[in-house]
Amino acid sequence: MRKKARFSAPPTPKPRLDPLRQILQQALAHYEAGRFVQMEVLCRRVLTSAPKNADALHLLGVMWWKRCDLTKALPLLEQAVALNQSHANYHLSLATVLAGLGQSP
Repeated sequence: MRKKARFSAPPTPKPRLDPLRQILQQALAHYEAGRFVQMEVLCRRVLTSAPKNADALHLLGVMWWKRCDLTKALPLLEQAVALNQSHANYHLSLATVLAGLGQSP
């Protein structure tokens, strides 16, 4: 008696992140390691391709906030919030910077 040949589906490939998302993940890793120069370069690369990328804008704004340059942080965070109003962390970062500048949200 012959056995029926079984065919299995090829393995499902792992979903690949789009290149900008990969760059942002690298930028975040640099940020977390305190390598702000490398992080900034990667965020600016993302913004060159996607000027309205709220994640890159937010990350740059947070970097300037952590570096105590609130005047550079503010417009970046305002843009991030304007582009993605549903992201609570963007609002929190913006409110913190505004408070640091003596302004109310």
